Amino acid sequence: MSDSKENKNDLSSKLNDLSSKLNDLSNIFQKFGLDFITKFGQSTYNIKILVDKIDDFNSTMLDIKSLIPVLYKIVENQNNLKSEIALIRSLIEKSNMVSSKEKIEIKSTEQDLVPPKNKNQTIRNQFEEFKKKIENSKDVSSVKNNLDVLKQNIFEATGGHKILYDISQEIKKLDNLETFSDEIIENLKEKVEIWISKI
Repeated sequence: MSDSKENKNDLSSKLNDLSSKLNDLSNIFQKFGLDFITKFGQSTYNIKILVDKIDDFNSTMLDIKSLIPVLYKIVENQNNLKSEIALIRSLIEKSNMVSSKEKIEIKSTEQDLVPPKNKNQTIRNQFEEFKKKIENSKDVSSVKNNLDVLKQNIFEATGGHKILYDISQEIKKLDNLETFSDEIIENLKEKVEIWISKI
């Protein structure tokens, strides 16, 4: 009888232990589930933030692309402004040659009597002569001086012209040269043809 009672007590104790362990296991699974749900929610939130940032980035890229034509226009305007500034500078340099103490008198000279078309033709002829000189000359200093004289003649004949800026830029390039290459000569001849077409 006592053995049967002891067996019952032992079985009851084991069942209690098993129930306790099942409760512990249930708590572990419950905690794991809560942690998983929390981390999944955080991951979802982070993904949403990342998607929003990507959308903002795409929007910014579209804005930048829309600005590209505006930037090209700004650069083009800057180039035009440089040309105009060079023209104004050349006019100022010319006006500074006249003393402020001297009375400016208008005199009719032989050059003033030449019709504009003849003046333009004279400049074209000077350009053609210049082309012949650079074909036969390897002296950078001489070509630079000829180009500078031609620039002055154009200014005196026209009172100012947009090609004067381009000519000034070419003279600056020649300052850095010691000798001519065939490529440089051909490039300069092409420039002369462009200037002739603009006269």
